[in-house]
Amino acid sequence: MATVISQLEAAILALPRDERARLARWLLERLDDDPEVENLWEAGVLRRVEAYERAEIETVSAAEAFERARKRLEKRTSSSPSPHPQRWRGQRAATISE
Repeated sequence: MATVISQLEAAILALPRDERARLARWLLERLDDDPEVENLWEAGVLRRVEAYERAEIETVSAAEAFERARKRLEKRTSSSPSPHPQRWRGQRAATISE
């Protein structure tokens, strides 16, 4: 099995970026095919939208939301640091600034 996976990984990495992205979307769609999970996500989204419309929740910019999330993650991982903290932070910072 590991050999098949390794062969698939090599073949996928040889694909152009847009085809890898298309394959990734296709795979992710197949992971999220549980109707109960989809219904729960939809209900949660609707609750948050309705709370927003009633001005019951605070809204913040994306930059602020990411900063808050980063701080929470740093608190959680301070006792058990990531094996690659600098690499992770660099990837996230690049994503946020785009």
